[in-house]
Amino acid sequence: MYGCFRELIRATALVAASFLLIAVASSSGANAAPIFAQGYTTKIAPMAVLPQWRHLLSTAALKPENATALWQELHDDARDKHPLRQLDAVNKYFNRIRYGTDTAIYGRRDYWASPAEFIARDFGDCEDYSIAKYTALRALGWSAESLLIVIIRDLKNSIDHAALAAKFDDQWYVLDNRSHRVLTPSEVPFYQPVYAVNENQLLVFERTWTTQQASVRAKRNRMRKANSG
Repeated sequence: MYGCFRELIRATALVAASFLLIAVASSSGANAAPIFAQGYTTKIAPMAVLPQWRHLLSTAALKPENATALWQELHDDARDKHPLRQLDAVNKYFNRIRYGTDTAIYGRRDYWASPAEFIARDFGDCEDYSIAKYTALRALGWSAESLLIVIIRDLKNSIDHAALAAKFDDQWYVLDNRSHRVLTPSEVPFYQPVYAVNENQLLVFERTWTTQQASVRAKRNRMRKANSG
């Protein structure tokens, strides 16, 4: 349960490759990042670069009325609770499921399981936890705008990861399969967001730099090139 797939690099690479096209085609420019906001901006990318997510959205897999039956006990227990207690209940409920890689479970390098598959197999990887938590909160009445599945580069452990971000009362919270406690972004400063998705949009994160930071970065790049020569 303590890690995630390097297969996410492939999806990340697809988004990164599309970013050059987005930067040219987008007329809206960069927007302030909705989560992990310090030092990031976002741009909207086409959903086409995430075919597995598009497939899940095109089926009944994520419809709240269908998904609720998969965890009726959770839904009945959490539906009248305060929103923050709902986050806690949903996070703990799904974190009981065992962690496993797509290769071990499905014999595939990268597979985004539906909540039904995740529950039935009682195994899943980080994006499977995030998708199930997303769907459960939607069934509890949370809006799509308040939820984002975030693909992350974990700088501390040098791995790729995924978690669910949920917004309540202007504060973002992180539901992570690594922690049974709901976190705030400040508790995981080593999480570098790469992209985030919900039913309505795919956001690509771009790091912003102050003039001083940009100058230092440029100097380091020049020194690196000089030393490599």
